[in-house]
Order: sequence, then C-alpha cells, then structure tokens
Amino acid sequence: MKSESAVKTIERVRQHISLCLADDSHSAFVAENEKLKVIGYSSVHFLPYFFLPGPEGYVSELFISAETRGKGVGTALLEMVIGEAQKRGCARLSLINSRTRESYIRQFYEKHG
Repeated sequence: MKSESAVKTIERVRQHISLCLADDSHSAFVAENEKLKVIGYSSVHFLPYFFLPGPEGYVSELFISAETRGKGVGTALLEMVIGEAQKRGCARLSLINSRTRESYIRQFYEKHG
C-alpha cells in the first residue's frame, strides 16, 4: 500500500466522518488523554439482517495507541460500543481479529466475551 501525505490522510478521514454522520448507521467513539490527545478510537456499523431479530453491530476498528495499551482504554471503548449496540437493540456484535494482532494474542476480545 502506497503511503499518503498527512494532508491527504486528514482529507480522507474528514470524508469518512462526513459519510458516517450522514445517517444513523455508524458510530465512532474517541478516547483522549488529559491533554486532549487522541489515544484510541473505535468505529461500529449497524447492519440489518433479515434472519436476526435486530441489527448486527460490526466493529470495524478498535485501535489504541501503543503507549496506552493495557491501561483500560480499549475496554472503555468496547463498553461504549456494547452500550450503543444495546440501545439499538442489536442481536449480536461481530468483528474480525487477525491472529497476528496483539489483541488476539492477548485474548482481548475473548476476555470481554
């Protein structure tokens, strides 16, 4: 994958945020430290399935800065996602986690059910 400039990245993220704000099918949660620096974020998409009694929440991203991992930030973000899914009446939450990711190796999602 080709690297992009910081200006391009900022513009791309702004476009994605605009798309997410266009309707109620997405939510994003951001964690900041006491200096208001972003230290983590999560995004979840709510999708209807005909065979489920409620929508599915698909967690597409949950990232925590390396220096902040293991300090409860990921757990707090995941709890926010779960709370939002419950408010929306989701039948399930899902995500894909690569076996090479630190979160898989540390069994982060398994520990959180």
